[in-house]
Amino acid sequence: MTNAQQSTACTPDPSLAFLERLMARLQSDQVFCTQLDACVGRGDTDGFFALLEQNDLDPEGTIELDDDWLEGLAGGRGGLPLALVLLAGSLGAGHGVQSLQALQLAPLALPSRPDQPSGWQQHALPLIRRFEGLALEAYLDPVGVVTIGYGTTHYPDGRPVQLGDRISAAWAEQLLVHSLERDYAPALFEAIPPVRFYSPMQQAALISFTYNVGSGALRSSSLRRRLLAGDDPQEVISDELPRWCRGGDRELPGLVRRRAAELALFRAGRYG
Repeated sequence: MTNAQQSTACTPDPSLAFLERLMARLQSDQVFCTQLDACVGRGDTDGFFALLEQNDLDPEGTIELDDDWLEGLAGGRGGLPLALVLLAGSLGAGHGVQSLQALQLAPLALPSRPDQPSGWQQHALPLIRRFEGLALEAYLDPVGVVTIGYGTTHYPDGRPVQLGDRISAAWAEQLLVHSLERDYAPALFEAIPPVRFYSPMQQAALISFTYNVGSGALRSSSLRRRLLAGDDPQEVISDELPRWCRGGDRELPGLVRRRAAELALFRAGRYG
């Protein structure tokens, strides 16, 4: 082997190192993952690299997205999946892909956490979609809050939704899942720890309720106080949910139907 060959073999590939850092961040940071997914979905190359810079992942000109580099990386160097290579290539070429999930980028499946029991999603998501409805353009909800998608009022970066905003159906779904998994489910399990041991359907009913009324209202509710006091959950939920059917100073038929559906789901999920 020549000296030049030895130097090449021993020199770390800065592009490979960058993608390894990117992969590690995607695996560990769900908010970053969702934000990056949105950039990819829009084909927003500038937004993608701005997001990298904001998260101390600026590649600093080290990425060489030529065909030979991609072919070599796709051949298995560093063990990075082909999907990530395709992602890098599509962004470097200025072409968007529908979503990271469409690339089947397996490492994006974050490990489950104790405060997010598996199972509730399959019951909560259809219920919430049904009652929130899908709006791809921002609007004022019945109490005057600017809303988009499936009841989203803020984006993952904290920005409030504004009138005139437009999103895709895929992005609306991601916003819903993100807010449930990052905000509302953890808020419920923290506020009422016994809920961790409820059935997935019972958890889903209360997550839908929390998503609708807000985690602050949940924490100050008599529902929470009674459950923490050890009252019978079935009795508490039957008594308390129907009390949350008003918007402003009037009862809203949509909320009456939603509370009835949540109550039915909670009862159906009872063990024994």
